[in-house]
Amino acid sequence: MMLSELAMEEAEHRLQTILRYVAGRMGRQDTDTIPIPFTRQQLADMTGLRVETVIRILKTLAKRKAVVIDRKGKVFWKQS
Repeated sequence: MMLSELAMEEAEHRLQTILRYVAGRMGRQDTDTIPIPFTRQQLADMTGLRVETVIRILKTLAKRKAVVIDRKGKVFWKQS
């Protein structure tokens, strides 16, 4: 299922799929955000995208408040 999600969908959907999967594996925490323990390069490698594309998509997701990017550049998945 994961392979078909990453192979056939748009770039933003691919990245969101990976972020959701990683956040789910990290488990629920007391905070409303879950840290994503991967660099932008690693996320790009996992999704088959370029780093620039991952950065652009993360900024878009941050504007939509789906993720939080702190001052150091760490990415956090926002729990629903």
